[in-house]
Amino acid sequence: MTNEERAKIILGSNAVERLPQKGNRNVGMYVSVGAHKFSDKFARVVCKFYKGDGSTKGFCEGYMPFHKHDFPKIGALKNPLIQQSLECGIFEVEGSPTPYSVFQFIEGRMLRDVVEAESPSLSEDEAITILDDMFRSVWIPLWVAGLRFRDGHTGNWVLGDDGHAYMIDTEQIRKDAAEFLYNGTSWEQRDKHEKMCLRLVSGIFADLLNACGKGIGDTAAKKILAQTEFLAALSVLGRGSTDTAQAELELKKCISLFFR
Repeated sequence: MTNEERAKIILGSNAVERLPQKGNRNVGMYVSVGAHKFSDKFARVVCKFYKGDGSTKGFCEGYMPFHKHDFPKIGALKNPLIQQSLECGIFEVEGSPTPYSVFQFIEGRMLRDVVEAESPSLSEDEAITILDDMFRSVWIPLWVAGLRFRDGHTGNWVLGDDGHAYMIDTEQIRKDAAEFLYNGTSWEQRDKHEKMCLRLVSGIFADLLNACGKGIGDTAAKKILAQTEFLAALSVLGRGSTDTAQAELELKKCISLFFR
């Protein structure tokens, strides 16, 4: 049985289309065409298949518990600008198991493709809306809830057909979510990802500014960011503080400095 045939059964769809393959971390994604099993939730969904038979530690102790148990427990992940997890399991036929998960499909373009396209690919207003979505509407609410993630770069966001930015690849949060839910007094895992993610902030601003046709290098972006307390304001979120006002204020300052 092919993965396309498996996807049709899992999604309850008579037709699926395959997304262009990128990277080597999975062996294919298939998007529903027409009515499907999850039509009451989203117009279209995507089925992702993983390598192996589902017995690997990464899947049975990582991906599957996150999708089946942890994702539904965390209210902050129900954010409408975050790709929703719908199902995860092991599809087995004729003794051949294949691990899979099902997500909401976001109609649009990968944000990385947009910012890497020939400039200008965005207006300033569009870029500012994207930054507001990324930080004020997604990043800050997740972090104030006590979560952290590793890769906030443009490769993990989709610019929707509606002009808003949507976070995808929530699997990057799985280890942070497990620590948050089951070992909440420890920040060892979340601290690691926080440091990795904060290093990306200047590059995100530079990417969006460059997409508007305003050339800026990463060194210059870091200097502009250093004129604010944005990174410090992000770092304290969720560590006993539920006040997002300072982080939102510093975000506004960043935007005004970069786009003045």
